[in-house]
Amino acid sequence: MAVKNIIIMHHNTKAFQMLYDNLSKENKCISLKPSATELKKIPENLTIDAFLIDFTDVSKGDILYLCDGLNSKPYDKAPIIYSGSYFSHSVFTSKITKLRNTNFLSNSDINILQRDIMLTLCNLNIIESVNVTVNNPFNGPQSTTVNKSNSDSISNPVQNTKQEESAIPPKKPDILIVDDDITILTSVAKLLTPTYQVKAVKSASSAFLSIGKSKPDLILLDYMMPICNGKKTLEMLRDNFETKRIPVIMLTSFSERENVLQCHSLGISGYLVKPVNREDLLEAIESAIG
Repeated sequence: MAVKNIIIMHHNTKAFQMLYDNLSKENKCISLKPSATELKKIPENLTIDAFLIDFTDVSKGDILYLCDGLNSKPYDKAPIIYSGSYFSHSVFTSKITKLRNTNFLSNSDINILQRDIMLTLCNLNIIESVNVTVNNPFNGPQSTTVNKSNSDSISNPVQNTKQEESAIPPKKPDILIVDDDITILTSVAKLLTPTYQVKAVKSASSAFLSIGKSKPDLILLDYMMPICNGKKTLEMLRDNFETKRIPVIMLTSFSERENVLQCHSLGISGYLVKPVNREDLLEAIESAIG
C-alpha cells in the first residue's frame, strides 16, 4: 500500500490526537494547529493526499484565513474532512462550505467521529483499511475493520438487523432516526428493529452522510438538537430534490410542540411527543409511508 501524506490540524483534542497516532502507523502524517500560518510549515513540493481539520474552538479569523490558504496552490486539490461547531457561526459557514472536495463530520462521541473519518478516507481512496473501535449502543464497544470493500456496509454505529437468509423475504422499509440523545436514539431503534430496517445517527451532518449512501423511506427527526436543529435540518431536506419527498415525523418534548407545528408548512407527516410508545410510533409510521 502506497504511503499517503495526511495533514492533521487540531488543538490536541483527544479524537484527532488518536487519529494521528493511528494513521501514522502506515502513512506520513503532519500534525499542525488549525491556522493559515501553520500551512507554511508543510514541506515544499509535498503532495498532500488529505487534510483532517478540527475547527472546534477555532476563532472566526483563523478559519477565514485558513480557508483562503486551503483554496490556494499547492493545497487546492486535496480533499478536506473537517469537524467542529461552525454551524453556530453563520458569518463564515458559506466560506467553509465553498471549499472543494469537503466533508463535514460532527459527533460528540470520539470513537464514532474517528470511525466516520476513517470511513470517509476509505471512500476517498486515501487509505486501504484500518481498525477502529466504535461503541454500538446495543452491544457495547466493537472493533471494526473499515476498508474499501465493506465501507458502505458499516455506515452507522447502530447496526441494522440482518434479514433472514431464507427465500428472499420482502424488503423492510428503511427508517432513519436522527436524535442527539443516545438514550432516545437507542430506545426508539429497539422499538422499530423487529419491523423495519433501522439506521440511527446523532446529528444532522451524520444524517445527510447516511442519506447520501442510502435514501430512507422515512425519517424520525428530533426537533431540539445542537448545531443544526430539526427545523434547519428539515429545511435542508426540503430544499434538496433528492430528499424533498421523504416523509418526516418530528420527535419533540411537550414544551416544543408549538415550534414543531411551525414545521408543518415545510411538510411533515406528523409529530410525536417524547417519550414515545411503540403503538403510537408504529401507527404514525404506517400512516406516513402506507
